[in-house]
Amino acid sequence: MQTLAAHSDSLDLRLSLEELVAINNALNEVTNALDIEEFETRLGVSRDVALELLRQIHTAIGLIHRDE
Repeated sequence: MQTLAAHSDSLDLRLSLEELVAINNALNEVTNALDIEEFETRLGVSRDVALELLRQIHTAIGLIHRDE
């Protein structure tokens, strides 16, 4: 992972395909496979936010594979 720029409320990052897959798999596990009590308290975001991030990362992985 490479940090390209830091802003007051966000970061611009460059992630490898391997890093994206790791994040995708971890998010998939916590949002779909595990029944986590107090999901939002423990993860810091709602399940809906985590699912949307998972969807976006999955789409990004698809873009990389499409370009190969």
